[in-house]
Amino acid sequence: MIISELKKLNIEAQSFVADVTDLAALKQAFQAIIKELGSIDVLEFSPYAGWDKFTHVLETTPQSVLEQINSYLLLAVLSVNEVLPEMINRGSGAILFQN
Repeated sequence: MIISELKKLNIEAQSFVADVTDLAALKQAFQAIIKELGSIDVLEFSPYAGWDKFTHVLETTPQSVLEQINSYLLLAVLSVNEVLPEMINRGSGAILFQN
């Protein structure tokens, strides 16, 4: 659904754009969301870069693993770091990971 469709259903919706491969840009997006909305109740993390980014287990190399760490794991860690402290303080929130 796009934002206008959600608003027609009386669902508050806004968009925040960031290059998720840029950790600084992602952090700025989280800060903008928190500044605008006050807090994040749910973090759903499901980046998708296409199946061509994954290697077969027999073709996995330190370089391919490093690419995955930089493309997915570091983004996940930063995202959790941005939302988890406030969720703990509130005593509520959810973090969902899927691929």
